Amino acid sequence: MRPHLPHSLSVLLFALLAGAACYRSGVAPAAPPARKWQTFQPHYPAMFRAAHVEGVVTFAVRTDSAGQPVLATFAVSQSTNDLFMLTVRNALRTARAAALVVIRDTVLLHVFRSASDSVQACAAVGGATVVCASQPEPQRRVLY
Repeated sequence: MRPHLPHSLSVLLFALLAGAACYRSGVAPAAPPARKWQTFQPHYPAMFRAAHVEGVVTFAVRTDSAGQPVLATFAVSQSTNDLFMLTVRNALRTARAAALVVIRDTVLLHVFRSASDSVQACAAVGGATVVCASQPEPQRRVLY
């Protein structure tokens, strides 16, 4: 038996007991950063897309035993606009995630010109959820 094996087993046991204590106290552990949502699709408000208004919503929400967000636990820590906050809240009505966890996420709402590369313009930043909308190039009329 290797000398470091008992130490690693004690660390593993401590981590398991800490996780069990979180569940007993009613506090669910945060969701792992990879693949927070199974389904979560906020829609860009058309009025803001047309006006080229962008924003950020940072929030946390707890999920029930079926993985559905409990909207009573929805808490926003940052929002650049109340309409973006309502958009995220409405999208949570049909969202699904892992069961009995607290999801912490940031939604970035970004408008890009239709002539730009959408993959590059809508690239994920950190672990945030990115919602993009294209804005058509303005029509220029030449008047003589």
